[in-house]
Amino acid sequence: MTPRPSRDFQVVRRNCCEGEQITCLVSVLCLEVWCFVRTLLYQRRIHLKVSPLRVYEFHLDPANLRLLSPGWAAVTRLVLPPRFEVGARLEIGVRLLGVIPQRWRVEITRLDPPRELVDQAISGPFPFWRHTHMVTPLENGGAELLDRVEYRPPGGILGFWMDRWTTRPMLDLMFRHRHARTRSLLESSEPGGA
Repeated sequence: MTPRPSRDFQVVRRNCCEGEQITCLVSVLCLEVWCFVRTLLYQRRIHLKVSPLRVYEFHLDPANLRLLSPGWAAVTRLVLPPRFEVGARLEIGVRLLGVIPQRWRVEITRLDPPRELVDQAISGPFPFWRHTHMVTPLENGGAELLDRVEYRPPGGILGFWMDRWTTRPMLDLMFRHRHARTRSLLESSEPGGA
């Protein structure tokens, strides 16, 4: 007797599809967990013709955030703590592209004068955001400022996939602007600065 291939094939195929569905579900769950624990890194550095202490003190003053923000990410609200120390919290309102309101709550997690200042978002548009300002002295008496941002983009899996075309270009535009403004503000006010 000859086996009936069509019926056997259907049973095998049905079992295979159920297995694929389970495998697909496990893959999606693993990808969700991966997105939850993985952070991305953005870094940008600039050399300035001012002392490291001057660069550090400038970034220590959160009121300067308004001066550094590009027009398309304007600071609309800034609530400062009574004292600027580890554990101090700031509230920052931003209007992105002139229409999208964002509210950030940020905590200062590390101060190491005059080398390092770290702030981390408690709440905001990103599931995770840690911004480290590192100031290093240069041999010529100037300073190098390194902005290091560890982040998880908003939007889960889609946010990770789209990071190259959305979040990363936005960060690059923002920090290019911030560094140009930092140079302009600090070097023009420094005695002997350009």
